[in-house]
Amino acid sequence: MSREKSAEIDAYIGERCKTVSSWNEVTAQVNEEFQLNWTVGSVQRRANKAGHHLPDRHCIGLMPDRNGILVQCPEVFAPVKADKEYHSTACYNWTFQRLALGYRKGDPYRKGAHTKQHPPKICKEGWTIRDGLIAVCGEPFTRGRTDKKYHSTECLFRTRRWRELGYHLKDSVRQECAYRNCRKGEGGARGTFDRIHRSKSGLYWRDARCKAAETRAQRADKIAAKLAEAAHIRAEAERIIAEQQSRKVQIADAVDRAIPRFVKLMPLLPLRRKTSKELLALGLSSNEVDAIHMPGSRTAKVAARWFISLEWGVPFDTVAQYHKESSKGEQGNLKTFLSSSQQTMFG
Repeated sequence: MSREKSAEIDAYIGERCKTVSSWNEVTAQVNEEFQLNWTVGSVQRRANKAGHHLPDRHCIGLMPDRNGILVQCPEVFAPVKADKEYHSTACYNWTFQRLALGYRKGDPYRKGAHTKQHPPKICKEGWTIRDGLIAVCGEPFTRGRTDKKYHSTECLFRTRRWRELGYHLKDSVRQECAYRNCRKGEGGARGTFDRIHRSKSGLYWRDARCKAAETRAQRADKIAAKLAEAAHIRAEAERIIAEQQSRKVQIADAVDRAIPRFVKLMPLLPLRRKTSKELLALGLSSNEVDAIHMPGSRTAKVAARWFISLEWGVPFDTVAQYHKESSKGEQGNLKTFLSSSQQTMFG
């Protein structure tokens, strides 16, 4: 292409830029006038090199200003097409979405706010406590999203936590205070309340005061039980001692009653030299015969002790001990009586 032809084309592009509103129209007219097949980019670069420009156009998009108010986009651009009204595709998309939500120029705008109104919906997925039972929440709400199932985040996490604890719909969470004298319920009755968290001990308290009072009562019960047990043990020990003392006295008295019998028998015959058959033939009982033949039965006292040991089924040493203690007690009583008598007579 000659210089004259190139200069003519540049001059023609300059004239078109003054009257045409888009580069597409400039390119179409240049190609038609000079029988060319140039693209829009080629014509635009040639115009820019020659210093020709289309008149700038203001973007009609929306954007929030510093105060959160929607205003017109301040961008200025040279349109490629005559019908282009936005400086970028992103500006067009953002403005289109806000217009679809009902925003207009001059409206306040907050990012993430829901403006589209939906018909009221009932919270059917959430749980709440009603009359001591777990029931459907039933709270009406206007959802911001079509997939929203809970009326609040608190309802969502509360329901999730109760499910993790193993609860189901219509499960009872009504508990009764474990304090025996609780009167914090209606009309002075025992207090009842709703409690989600399960107690490992199975005991629930209306408040901390009830728990402290029940702890004191249980401590008093334990002390009373220990005192009662101690009293029972003491009474049982006293009974056993009394029985032992009574048996001791009975055994000692039985020995004293048997001594005269052996006092009569011992001097009469050399009984220890006779056999058991001979002694039985004389009218002695088998226990008397065995007592006479026992070691140490040379005196009536020892023989009587052996006789009572065999009769009562008590060891000989025990019988001897009981009899000795009884004899010492009687001797002590006798000495006390004699001393007091002397003091009375010669005092």
